[in-house]
Amino acid sequence: MLKNWQKIVTDPKERRVFQLLDDPKWDFRTMSALKKSTRMSDREIEKTISKYHDLIRESPIRDKEGRRLFTLTTKKRSLREMLNIVHTSLTKST
Repeated sequence: MLKNWQKIVTDPKERRVFQLLDDPKWDFRTMSALKKSTRMSDREIEKTISKYHDLIRESPIRDKEGRRLFTLTTKKRSLREMLNIVHTSLTKST
């Protein structure tokens, strides 16, 4: 069952993180983009991500600069993500 963050997240700062992650213009957001747009510290953003680990997921792939990527769990995984997961699983099993 998919959880609707709008009904769960009540804190205005945390809601801003979710609004950014829910923006249809972006598949993923970096920590720096979240930090810049919310004016929250890395620690506050990490705390929000941890608190709502069932609503926010970290991509197994990084951006071109090696930065961590985040999105909502309700967003579908991209083909690139799926291939990365399969590749990682295969290389770990041998």
